[in-house]
Amino acid sequence: MACLNRLKFIVCIFMGMFLISNANTAEVVPFDGKLNPVNEAGYSIKISGDGLERLFSITDLEKLPLHKANFDTRWDFKGDFVGVKLIDLISHTGIAKFKRLHVLASNDYKITIESNDPGIENVILASRINGEPFLLDNKGPFFMIWPDEAEDVFAGKGNVIKWIWSTVEIRKIR
Repeated sequence: MACLNRLKFIVCIFMGMFLISNANTAEVVPFDGKLNPVNEAGYSIKISGDGLERLFSITDLEKLPLHKANFDTRWDFKGDFVGVKLIDLISHTGIAKFKRLHVLASNDYKITIESNDPGIENVILASRINGEPFLLDNKGPFFMIWPDEAEDVFAGKGNVIKWIWSTVEIRKIR
C-alpha cells in the first residue's frame, strides 16, 4: 500500500510540473471576432522579395485570414494578440518560398528569420492587442510574436531576439 501511495505522489508531482510548465503556452487559433476601424496613418509595412514590393496598411493586413494567441509577455503586454501569420503574409505577397527574411523595425533594430526556425509556422505579425492597435510609440505599428516560445519568454528563459516590435519592413534576402 505504501508503494502505491508513493507512486500516486510521484504521478501527481509529475503532472503538476507538466501542467504548471505549460500554463502559458500560446495556442494559435483563427480569429473570428470583429475589429474596429483604425486611422491608418503610420500603420503600414513594406514586404518585398522576388522582384515584388508591396506596401500593406493595417486595413490591408486585417483583410487577410487573422489568427490570435493569448499569453503574457515580459513587456507589460498580455491578452489576445491578433494578426496575420507571417507565412500567410509572405505567400499573399507573391513570394513562393524563402530561406531567409530580413525584418526591420522603425528604430533600426534588425533581425534575420530563417525558414527552418522553430515555430516559424505560428509566427504572427500582430496588429492588435486585446482588440486595440499597438500605439505607434509603444510597440506599433506591428509586433512580430513567436507564440510557440511564449512560455519561455514569460518565464525569462526564452530567446527574445526575434520578437520584434515596431516592425515596418520584411524583405526576402534568400
